[in-house]
Amino acid sequence: MKAIIYKNPVKSGIILNLFSMCLSIYAIKYSVSLLSIAIVSVGILNRKIIDNGVCLDKKKKMIIIVSFIIMISVFFIYSRYFHYIINKQLENM
Repeated sequence: MKAIIYKNPVKSGIILNLFSMCLSIYAIKYSVSLLSIAIVSVGILNRKIIDNGVCLDKKKKMIIIVSFIIMISVFFIYSRYFHYIINKQLENM
């Protein structure tokens, strides 16, 4: 498994970030706060992929980092939106 991750570091980084983005949206929607803590482990795994990846130049490293930043941004934007929706529903009661 490690060989596959480190052999194709850009694909594995993007897939990891996409999966964790979907997982974080699920965690926000269904109020599973423990899953949102998993973002820390995703950052650690991204760093390991960047450090141990084969044939990584600056461009490929930046692609992995940008996909992680996009994942974090979507997580925060969706959580703010969901929080806003819940507050509006509570105000209307």
